[in-house]
Amino acid sequence: MWIKEISVKFTCKPQSLNFYCNNRGNVIELTASSSCRYLRLFTKDFRLTFSNGKLFDFNNLSTKKGKDAVTEINSILNSLKPGIVEDLNENSLRYEIPISLLKNFVENLNVESVSPERYLDFNIDYIDYDIGRDFLKNSPRFESERRLKMSLSINNKCLRVIYWLDSSNVETFSSEDCVNWTSNTKIYTVVSNISTFDERYLEIKRFLEKITANNS
Repeated sequence: MWIKEISVKFTCKPQSLNFYCNNRGNVIELTASSSCRYLRLFTKDFRLTFSNGKLFDFNNLSTKKGKDAVTEINSILNSLKPGIVEDLNENSLRYEIPISLLKNFVENLNVESVSPERYLDFNIDYIDYDIGRDFLKNSPRFESERRLKMSLSINNKCLRVIYWLDSSNVETFSSEDCVNWTSNTKIYTVVSNISTFDERYLEIKRFLEKITANNS
């Protein structure tokens, strides 16, 4: 089965949210905070940016404001959502990776209402979820592989896993600040102590427990 190679990066903190998605030739970039909301959208038909209630169309050299701008950009986003969700589902089935949090965000994506708190939990105040492709270390032929890179802050303890999708290899890291990371094979205890009733994070917890169990 051929898997569509979607690339997604989702970073969420209590006061800010960043989203990047590249699939089927469509690129969405979103930056949202209490003081700023910026969206860039490139497809085969559109080159648009939305900022401060204004929509700029670079193909037609036109500008829309207010309700007209919001209606148009949301309509285009809604047309792209099914393809993104389908590609996420296919990757989840193939590689058994958690995608409920991302799916929930994509399905609710609306430039008028982007709330970072909806995608965190009471003891999880940071998540970075990154599906993409990287070059393999020490590969003489510059080979690359798809991977899921996930970072979490759980009760002020930061952990990161890199899960290589084809080989199922796992790399684990810890950090004091979720910025500077050091290799750490003993993160299973932190993972197992995740306390949540949120089904989206329960899925992530089960996945992390599964792939880090052998390192405990």
